[in-house]
Amino acid sequence: MNFQNLNTLICQEQSIQKHDIKLLEILKWDEIKKKLVKITIEITFTQDNKIVYSQEGVILRIEQVNDSIENQELLTNMEQIKYAQWQGEYGENNRKNGYWRVIWRGKPLRRVGGYYQNGLKQGIWNELNKNFWILAQIQERGQYFKGQKNGEWIYFFDDKKIGGGSYNQSGQKNGKWIELGDGFYNHSQVTYEGEYKNGKKIGLWDIWFKKHIVGKQNYMIGGGSYDQEDQNKIGKWIELSDGFQEFCQVTCSGEYQIGKRIGQWSIWYKYWETNNYKEIGGGFYDEEGSMKIGRWIELSDEFKCDLQITINGEYNNGKRVGIWQKINIQNNKIYSQINSDK
Repeated sequence: MNFQNLNTLICQEQSIQKHDIKLLEILKWDEIKKKLVKITIEITFTQDNKIVYSQEGVILRIEQVNDSIENQELLTNMEQIKYAQWQGEYGENNRKNGYWRVIWRGKPLRRVGGYYQNGLKQGIWNELNKNFWILAQIQERGQYFKGQKNGEWIYFFDDKKIGGGSYNQSGQKNGKWIELGDGFYNHSQVTYEGEYKNGKKIGLWDIWFKKHIVGKQNYMIGGGSYDQEDQNKIGKWIELSDGFQEFCQVTCSGEYQIGKRIGQWSIWYKYWETNNYKEIGGGFYDEEGSMKIGRWIELSDEFKCDLQITINGEYNNGKRVGIWQKINIQNNKIYSQINSDK
């Protein structure tokens, strides 16, 4: 054990004067499941203007904030929390000034950074996308005006343009956009294409998927519509499951009413050796507000391309009841079962 590092962490934890704590959902690569998974960490805002990222009592990152702590954009990717640092100078009133660059794993990233004027980003910037990590080295390029994104912004992956759109004078997304899926990486190149009106999604949005190793074709694999007012999903939708990727393509389809799932929803799996989707699960939502009812077949947390485990059972008023069985759909054998009433 490195006692110097241990003593440093103990001193850091003792020096934290807690001011406000919130839970934050972030993405982390799961080496066993071979996919990005969502986990929850703690964010502590201290009285001496620090942001502390921690998980189960272990400090992941301490960030000193010299500007308004309330306006700081939080990191939502585990690798950025651990490995990304910003380097530059401070001017009057301890505000960022001049050129700032990104240090990744101790080394400067080429062509990533931009200029501050009196604490505000100004002019052309090359930035890390919020999903940037070792398998998704995505950068964004565009212009800031007095700390606010303005005009056209472009997303780059493998030095190729893969998306982007424009911001209006109020810093809101406007017009046609191509956005990246939250779990975007080399084997999950998912993009969403549609229109914004003053920062709200409207009309038809299509979901596209680009294969990484077979021909690199771009396929439309889902989508649906938003209303014109409140960014509510409406009508028929095909959506992607969490962790969707090239070797484990799972989608779900059904209907929305004013942003809530209603009626029957089906879960589909695309087998790698074919081009066909097979229905492997699903169930019903009530007509009031996205509450699951009756018999459901869902994906288990263990589900992956070489171990296709579903969990089957009953919902009552949105809660699991009775015996739920985990079933391997490759051989139709019961994997395990639990009593949800206990």
